[in-house]
Amino acid sequence: MSSRNKYLSLDEKKKSRIILETLQLGVDLINNNTKRLKDIYNQLNNHLKSEPTIVIDYLKIVNFHSLIEFSDIIEDDYLICIAVYINQTRLIDNISYLSTGSSSI
Repeated sequence: MSSRNKYLSLDEKKKSRIILETLQLGVDLINNNTKRLKDIYNQLNNHLKSEPTIVIDYLKIVNFHSLIEFSDIIEDDYLICIAVYINQTRLIDNISYLSTGSSSI
């Protein structure tokens, strides 16, 4: 658990679960052959926005090795990066996926 979570109320901690859910949704979408970045971003943004207290700072899907954002199609190992605010607290998280089939938070 992040050290920043100590700044969150119990209710805010429950709401912050949407971050992990969004990361997992991204992996699921990509693994189920949704490869167009626009389609993935739309679904992930909509999922995050379903929690009104969340303010998105950034949501990026980048090449795992170069950290350069994919331009249109995800074709390689990737990293999904999220930063959001819940009130005044900024929370960041990411998940990686390697072609070996492993993912890691």
